[in-house]
Amino acid sequence: MLPSEDDAVAVCAPGARTEFELLAAAARDAFGLDVHPAVRYVRQRDDNPHRDSMVWRFAADTNDLGVPITLLEAPSPEPDSSRATSADTFTFTAHTLGMQDSTCLLVTGQPFVPYQNFDALRTLALPFGIQVETVGFGIDRYDGLGELDQQHPAKLLQEVRSTIRAARALLERIEAGERMATDPRR
Repeated sequence: MLPSEDDAVAVCAPGARTEFELLAAAARDAFGLDVHPAVRYVRQRDDNPHRDSMVWRFAADTNDLGVPITLLEAPSPEPDSSRATSADTFTFTAHTLGMQDSTCLLVTGQPFVPYQNFDALRTLALPFGIQVETVGFGIDRYDGLGELDQQHPAKLLQEVRSTIRAARALLERIEAGERMATDPRR
């Protein structure tokens, strides 16, 4: 995780060292899952979370919702320099869970909805035929988690920039598909 995330991690998942541990803490809190075995396993791995992947499945009778739940950690395509992006995670999830022609409800924080939706359309809807709906919970859910919380203008501007880039990437992917579909050599 990034040093800029330390304040929020300390509030949400004290002691978490990886994004998977943060995800596990959220799943524990939201769904009543016993995530201790998964966290123990993650902590036994080599200390290279960007290279590793993790898939941990919970049966329907192990949680408050009564549905099967899967926690995933996607590997980075460039593990020496960066963690997996949203697109990497979406693609890994679609392949791992066999989501072809299915539906996906993506839940994120409100400032991230446009970016996440464009990226999900590009990486899930177009290649896998997945119907995507993206919703966001209110900023009150994570406001004040750290000194530089998500309402800070620099963070919001960064999300606007990411949204523009994701929209451009989606448009380029659609245009490339249209060119291929109308290519007489095909």
